[in-house]
Amino acid sequence: MQVIETTIFKCDFCKKIYLRSFDCKRHEERCAKNPINHRPCFNCGNLKQVDCEYEVGDNYYTGEPEYRPSKTFFCKERKLYFKHPKTRFLQNFSDWVLVNNEETEQKEMPTVCYLV
Repeated sequence: MQVIETTIFKCDFCKKIYLRSFDCKRHEERCAKNPINHRPCFNCGNLKQVDCEYEVGDNYYTGEPEYRPSKTFFCKERKLYFKHPKTRFLQNFSDWVLVNNEETEQKEMPTVCYLV
């Protein structure tokens, strides 16, 4: 029988276990139970998820801009589009999206809202 002693790392928020510290730190930043990722807007009745498209670059052959479908959030009360808090981890995620073929700007979702 072989006994191996190792260090394990546990998420402070959801208690998930990792063998590598880097993976645990990366998970903690994105963990759904991390209070930094929670926004009061998610509990508000004014927030609505809508379909949108964002530009990913130009088509290699035609040179035309290429778009991918996605989702964004719309506050009916403030009349603003908001990005999901976790999009800060995505590279090249644009602040501008196409909603109903109109280019609109997405704001960061607020950490404090006067409506809630």
